[in-house]
Amino acid sequence: MRAFMRVTAAILAAVVVSGCAERASGNGTPKTGVEWLDRENAPVNVRLAFDSANASSEVIGEAGGVVSATGSDGSYFSLEIPKGALHRSERITMIPVSRVDGLPLEKGGAVATVQLEPEGLRFDKPVKLTIELPATVHRDLLAYADVLARETGQPIVDPSKLVAPMLARFMATDRGFVKGRRVNQVAGNG
Repeated sequence: MRAFMRVTAAILAAVVVSGCAERASGNGTPKTGVEWLDRENAPVNVRLAFDSANASSEVIGEAGGVVSATGSDGSYFSLEIPKGALHRSERITMIPVSRVDGLPLEKGGAVATVQLEPEGLRFDKPVKLTIELPATVHRDLLAYADVLARETGQPIVDPSKLVAPMLARFMATDRGFVKGRRVNQVAGNG
C-alpha cells in the first residue's frame, strides 16, 4: 500500500512556509525560529515550473464532477466540484507544478503544488481539493511531528492534526494577509 497522506492545498502551503514553534522577540513580536520568516517581510518573486506532461482537463457543468492529475513526483491531486457549484460548463485544467523557484526555503521549492485554470474561476459552493503526498514527504511530516513533540514536551501528534495550527500561525504572521483582512473588515467585506 502506498504511504500517502490526504491533505488540502492550504495545508501544504503551511507545511512549506510555517515555522514549528512560536517564540517572542524583545518587542513582543512572535518569532518562528526560521531565519527568513523572522526578517522583515519583503515581497518575494517566485517562478513556477509546470509539469505540463501530467496536466489534466475536464469539462465540468452544473452536475459537478472531478478533475485529477498525478505529478511526476508522485503527488496526486483531485478537485471535487459538487452539483450546483457551477452554472455553466467550464473546462477546468489541473497542472502539477514541478518546481517553485525564488522561495527563500532551506530545501528549495514547494512540494505537492498544483495550478488550477481558468484563473479567477469562482464556485457557488465549496469545492474540495485533495492532495496525496509522496511517501517521502509523509515521512518528513512524521519526523517534523517527532521534533515538535520533543521541543514542546508533548506527546507525538498525528501529523494531520499539525496542519490547522501551522496554517493559523502562518496566516497570523503574514503581514499582507493581516493588513488586507483589516482593510476588508473596516470596509464591511468580512
